[in-house]
Amino acid sequence: VISPSPDCRMASLFSRKKKLASEGREAFRQSISAEPTPPPSGLASFFGGGGGGSGPETASRLMYLAVTRVNVNSDQTATIAEYFVRPAPPTVLKLGRTMIKRSPTPGWDDINSAGWRAIKLPIHDIGGCTGFVAVFGGTFDPKRAQATTERLALLLGPMIDQQAQARNVTSSTAAAEDAPSTMLANAQLQESDYAELVTVMSPVLQRELEHANSLGRVQEVQDQIESVKRIMEQNVEMMLDRQELLDSLDAKTSDLNAAAGGFRKKARGLRRWHLMNQVKWGVAIGTLVTASVAIPIAVIAAA
Repeated sequence: VISPSPDCRMASLFSRKKKLASEGREAFRQSISAEPTPPPSGLASFFGGGGGGSGPETASRLMYLAVTRVNVNSDQTATIAEYFVRPAPPTVLKLGRTMIKRSPTPGWDDINSAGWRAIKLPIHDIGGCTGFVAVFGGTFDPKRAQATTERLALLLGPMIDQQAQARNVTSSTAAAEDAPSTMLANAQLQESDYAELVTVMSPVLQRELEHANSLGRVQEVQDQIESVKRIMEQNVEMMLDRQELLDSLDAKTSDLNAAAGGFRKKARGLRRWHLMNQVKWGVAIGTLVTASVAIPIAVIAAA
């Protein structure tokens, strides 16, 4: 039997990793938009919300990161490296290590407990599965936590792959020698197998955790700036509306003043007309009375 070349195996492995990563991202997006369903072990759904065990100062922070590895035919998961904010609430450590012990899934895994949330990004390969775990507060952005674990996979994945390939070579040699017990022993991972990587990975975990939290603080300040900006824009609009209302009131006042002036002018003219009519009628009546008295007197005097 002709075994495939190393280039073919690497191409197949890369294609499989790419497919699994795509499926994982799609499952994560669906879990965000889907209705929450409670998983076993009494843990609430990751995206369904729940309890309020985290304080306001930590609820919006990423608290725990870990890198794990489980081999094919193995019954244990090795914690290669972990980093957490100190002092960490006991719930954070318990939730993170519970997530570590869970069996690898095809895509994103997520659990929730007492207001804390944990996710795991599994990266499968021929020899087993590498997991990247994050635990964060209920108000921390899940997409930022997802981006942090993906960055860890890109930064630390190649180092773990090299170590896993070395173990696969040992397991293949044991299989060729027809030694099942030796191959099974090689499948059982120990933290000591990756001891040399801890000094490299721990600073990376610390840096990525602090970076994610600093982005959270920057985002919080940015949100406050945007909030103040919206208030200022609303104030400007209110001031413009008030000015338009005052201008409208001024225009109406001017119109009323003009109408009042016209009314006074017409009233004055009407009063003048009535007074002139009274004068005319008085003169006419006086003339008539004078004539009616003067004519008879003049006639009598003439006679």
